[in-house]
Amino acid sequence: MFSQDIRDEIAHMWPTRICCQRALFSSLLLLGEGVVGFGEGGDSLCCSTDSAATARLIVKLARSLYQLSPHVTALFDHSGKHHRFRLKFFSRNLLEDLRDLGILDRGGRKTEGIRPSLVQRRCCKRAYLRGVFLACGSMNSLRSSYHLELIPKSSTTIRDLILVLQKLGVQGRSAKRRGREFLYVKKGEDIARFLNIIGAYKSLLRFEESRAVKETKNEVQRRVNCETGNISRQADAAGRQIRKIRLLKRKVGLKELPPLLREVADLRLRFPDQALSELGAMLSPPMSKSGIRHRLERLELLADEL
Repeated sequence: MFSQDIRDEIAHMWPTRICCQRALFSSLLLLGEGVVGFGEGGDSLCCSTDSAATARLIVKLARSLYQLSPHVTALFDHSGKHHRFRLKFFSRNLLEDLRDLGILDRGGRKTEGIRPSLVQRRCCKRAYLRGVFLACGSMNSLRSSYHLELIPKSSTTIRDLILVLQKLGVQGRSAKRRGREFLYVKKGEDIARFLNIIGAYKSLLRFEESRAVKETKNEVQRRVNCETGNISRQADAAGRQIRKIRLLKRKVGLKELPPLLREVADLRLRFPDQALSELGAMLSPPMSKSGIRHRLERLELLADEL
């Protein structure tokens, strides 16, 4: 899936700045499936992911920022093929670390929304959004219409994410599905900008290639439809003109018509498939398309009067 390709690409990216590492770690824990517990032996944090690359990134961030070494367990389903990785951290200072990340407030409760101090710099915004996609992002197949989704657990976080995206030039909107709110990006330009922001450059190239091919096909189809419509309208008009000219010929006789009308009527009967501009080019001197149309309209009016 394209979503997994994006996750695999960005999960291997390591932010060099400490502020960006904190922003990335915060979004992974806040928006992922994380549970915080408290006990006499120390506080604990348990989170899970179905991506091995994301699990390795979480471990690396925990060790780099807070010297935490988690216990990692692989959980398999009944088929033994699909699995998730559960990471459990133990630390007496974990509560303080989670406050530093904006995961918990001063009272030890899990926060909603994004702490502004974590996303002040542009580089931190990019790192935070990278973690958002790893934790709760998805994008449909390139074969169908473009649709990128981010599904945080709270409406407050969705509103904050929309503001962060707007500051980076991406238009995000919120909607509800089965009673659950989510954030989506629909326009191809905005999705391309989002992929560029989070650093998924290989995926961006694939997306742009797919978008170019799809837009070319759509343009060709539009032109074919337009040309088909023009041909259909031209054939209908020519058939109507010929019927009325034949009526004039039968009731009055083309010799009774003024010379210019008689010449145009004769050409239309002899060349029923030709366009107006082509009929005009056959006259001597040549006549414009509008001139031919005007005389054919006069012929139709004469037939209508009979």
